[in-house]
Amino acid sequence: MREVMRELSWTEAEKKLSRRAFEVTLQAELAEVLQDFKARAAAAQTPEDMWPVEHFLHQRRRELDAKYDYRYSQLVSVFGRLIREGRLTEGQLEGCLGTSWSSFGRSRCFEKPRIRVLPPLPCRVKYRCQRLDEASSAKMR
Repeated sequence: MREVMRELSWTEAEKKLSRRAFEVTLQAELAEVLQDFKARAAAAQTPEDMWPVEHFLHQRRRELDAKYDYRYSQLVSVFGRLIREGRLTEGQLEGCLGTSWSSFGRSRCFEKPRIRVLPPLPCRVKYRCQRLDEASSAKMR
């Protein structure tokens, strides 16, 4: 999948349209964050109330930096995520991802990210407790 995304070629027109769609969506989400920030800052009454606001801004910035990645190798996935979230529509991307969009396949873009579930690690604490129980029962005999 990564190889396919790296090999996508973008025309100049696609690059311009994708940049416009990207920027419009980013600015809309930044406006939401700004509005939320202003409400939180206005509600702050004491100096201690400032730190949750600072934490909120820091967290949102990290989320936005991770979400809005304008590398061409990542852009199709970014648009797929924004469409899943309802921030973009396919109509807004029309003409923007012509050959790139069809060669990669729309369905692949709209898949939810796969989360790899790791098997549980053996519980060493439980094992140690078992050994301690065995040792204490052996001493009692």
